[in-house]
Amino acid sequence: VTVPRRETLVVVATPQYLRELLPSAAYEGPFPLDGSRQGEVFITLPAASAPSEELEQWLVANAGPEAIDLTAIHEAVPGHHLQLTRAKGHRSRLRRTFWDVFFGEGWAHYIEGMMDETGFFSPRGRLWMLFERYFQLIRARVAIGLHAEGWSLERAERYLIWKLSLPAKEAARAAVRWALLYPIESLSYALGRLVLLRI
Repeated sequence: VTVPRRETLVVVATPQYLRELLPSAAYEGPFPLDGSRQGEVFITLPAASAPSEELEQWLVANAGPEAIDLTAIHEAVPGHHLQLTRAKGHRSRLRRTFWDVFFGEGWAHYIEGMMDETGFFSPRGRLWMLFERYFQLIRARVAIGLHAEGWSLERAERYLIWKLSLPAKEAARAAVRWALLYPIESLSYALGRLVLLRI
């Protein structure tokens, strides 16, 4: 597949009003019905007033070469940016307009696996990719527990702390986010990837 010639990608700091929703990085594609082919990758930077320990944790989690590679693959090319700029040329207005979370996140996880199969990742990069996959599965387990098994938010927080070693504050925020805002997003990564592999 070729990258459309008129596409552009801008990397920006996550605006303040989105910082609670976007803990690390996210992609915003071009508007579906205009001629734009510009996408944006939001990177959530630590607060300028954050203590040095928090800054160090952020750098380890987000600024190493493995994390940068994986974020670029997932959010930009050949991930979401390539997918959504290509969708702009689809003949169906419906396909150009609507984002399907299973296909979108499934594509990003599928393409990470393809990059791994080609030998792109170093051994540490491959481990980083596998941890990210594990992270999404833990998120999915929390969503199922909260929505189908009667888990409390406190139980979800404890599970996230136990399985992912998240700090308590981050685990509390994550449990609410996945419980109230995006309960099927976590499932979409694995299920969408499996459908693409089956195809």
